[in-house]
Amino acid sequence: MDKNELIDRLCEDLEPTRARLSLPLRIVCWVATVFIITALGILKAQSRADFSDLLNNTEYLIEGTLLLVAGISSGILVLFLSVPGWRTKKLVLTVIITGLIWISSIAATLIFQGSDVQGLSTAGLGCSEHILLFSLIPAVILTALLRLGSPLRAHITGALIFLSSGILTILLFQFTCASRHPAHLLLYHTLPVGLLTLIGWILGKWLCGFESKLERKKKALLP
Repeated sequence: MDKNELIDRLCEDLEPTRARLSLPLRIVCWVATVFIITALGILKAQSRADFSDLLNNTEYLIEGTLLLVAGISSGILVLFLSVPGWRTKKLVLTVIITGLIWISSIAATLIFQGSDVQGLSTAGLGCSEHILLFSLIPAVILTALLRLGSPLRAHITGALIFLSSGILTILLFQFTCASRHPAHLLLYHTLPVGLLTLIGWILGKWLCGFESKLERKKKALLP
């Protein structure tokens, strides 16, 4: 098979490229998703008897703000990674710094206040199950927005998809979970997001859609 024949066979089933959402529009869609999830959490929290106390709790509001910033930034970072040539250093630093401050604040509280058996109650497994389940919703949305671009770093992108989705789900559970014990937050809220991030790393190529129709056809035609 000569070169021209190979090119003809590779291109015969290809369709014209359709117009896709630009990067700014995809970022707007992601930010809108974040605020919708946050609004749902606030609406759910209004049924709590201690809702007014939560709004007056400075530590609680700071934690929520850090989660919001980390969730938005990590999602935007995913979308930037789908556009070759964009610089992402500032976004990476934002995600790392806000995430570390949030986890450090919980860890410091755990160290200085101490732990007890109630904080490690197995009832907290219900929180972990819900976080793992509800994280799929923003993950699906972010993956759909990602595939409108041209992602290059499959494993990192896959990990960030689930990291940002997990962070947003933790933010949602900030409003609905009755436990404020630091051991509970670290074990049943934070660790599931670490597991999700690992799963995203493993599934990165599949999530990014790296196996394109053209690549599959090349494999079928070439020895």
